[in-house]
Amino acid sequence: ATTATYSYTVATAGELAELQVQGSAVGVNAQVITVYKNGSATALTCTIAIAAKTCSDTTHGVAVVAGDYIQFQNVVGNTATETTFVNPSATVGLYGQ
Repeated sequence: ATTATYSYTVATAGELAELQVQGSAVGVNAQVITVYKNGSATALTCTIAIAAKTCSDTTHGVAVVAGDYIQFQNVVGNTATETTFVNPSATVGLYGQ
């Protein structure tokens, strides 16, 4: 498996929610996007279905304050029988409290 991590520092307090993931094309490996807060996994996660290019988590939210370190982790599996997207981009909304 391959893991890639992208990071962001929160500028204001609120709640992270509405994780949306979009890929550019269907690929050949499973992928799981997980949002981390200050180095720990949160409930915001998105598992891509076979042959899909998008996924979302509209159920979970994570409280944050200014200065929290947010990471988007993309874990790519190595099972060639699973098909999902490539070049994913992930977004999450920051909603004020």
